[in-house]
Amino acid sequence: MGSGGEVFVLDMGEPVKIIDMAKDLIRLHGLEPYKDIQIKVTGMRPGEKLFEELLNAEEGVEKTEHKEIFKAICSRKQQKHKLDEQIELIYDHITNGDHQAIRKVLGEIVPTYVYKKEKENSPISENGVNGRKETHKNGIKRKKIVEESKPTHSHHLLS
Repeated sequence: MGSGGEVFVLDMGEPVKIIDMAKDLIRLHGLEPYKDIQIKVTGMRPGEKLFEELLNAEEGVEKTEHKEIFKAICSRKQQKHKLDEQIELIYDHITNGDHQAIRKVLGEIVPTYVYKKEKENSPISENGVNGRKETHKNGIKRKKIVEESKPTHSHHLLS
């Protein structure tokens, strides 16, 4: 189906409300929601989305031999050497503390990137990068960004 480097989109069916799914699961076990088992709505956690945007307007999908798997049509392809250069440039801007330049390069890499005001616990703050210093291959001392990874609930894209 693929030859390497493609992005595949899974047809996940119609959206399902989590509250409805919880009620159905309780009923499937012969119990009554809110009577036998309480459901507590806690709200969204930081980073959670209400909707998953899979492709933007200029992109689309192609059919594959499987009816529920589609191949994404990417509107622009990034050449590896160009991406490597941009990543190096980001490292340099991090070292220099040039946040505006970091955002500019991110916008070049990801055209849909939109800057949102940084939070106090962001790995990149106005005082530089939190973490340990390291020497990069070009000999410049820079700090290493340390981020926590958070589990995701579902995956819609496969590459």
